[in-house]
Amino acid sequence: MLAIRSLAARYGRSQVLHDVTLACGPGEVVCLLGRNGVGKSTTLKSVMGMVGAAGGEIRFDNEPISCLPPHAIARRGIGYVPEERLIFPDLTVAENLSMGVWRGLRQPARATFERVLAMFPRLAGRMRQSGRTLSGGEQQMLAIGRALMGEPKLLLVDEPTEGLAPVIVQALEHALRALAGDGLAVLVVESKLAVAGRIADRITVMAKGRSVFEGTPAALAAATGIRRQYLEV
Repeated sequence: MLAIRSLAARYGRSQVLHDVTLACGPGEVVCLLGRNGVGKSTTLKSVMGMVGAAGGEIRFDNEPISCLPPHAIARRGIGYVPEERLIFPDLTVAENLSMGVWRGLRQPARATFERVLAMFPRLAGRMRQSGRTLSGGEQQMLAIGRALMGEPKLLLVDEPTEGLAPVIVQALEHALRALAGDGLAVLVVESKLAVAGRIADRITVMAKGRSVFEGTPAALAAATGIRRQYLEV
């Protein structure tokens, strides 16, 4: 579904991505691991068209998308949850979720709305609360739920568990695995090896704007040199 090959990207004169290659298909969770500053978030932003590709190729459903603007990429079926979450703090939970709906969806928004609340029942009792009154974990659930309201085929999630309590992390892990179980492709930027090991079908490790490893969690666990050089402190 998503295929990235030899992707390069830059901010102005500063090149951040040099050679990133990865893939994410229906029904699987792929985690992008690496230390801070190696280009993980930039990779997701490049997929969404927020950072222009300076080289390489991004294909979705076997069609090139790197030349498209973000709104067109979203309507192809890609949902994006940024690291900052970027919920609307003055809107209610219900209003935030409604902001994820766009015209032309094949399925009724109500069915998707109920699916989101079933996945994140903590939100069900807070529908009239403003976004700013939610805890960090609830805001993360809301951000993911808003992205799901667009009925994506691929979900990009940037650092979903950062700074959250273990019980919330567990709930998010379960939700991401459940989404993949429903056939969604899920690409997650994660900084914690333990989290990636629990949720990922495959892991791509990045270093200095390049992908340096691709394999299963078991393969990464056996790759002591890769972990020591690129992940461990």
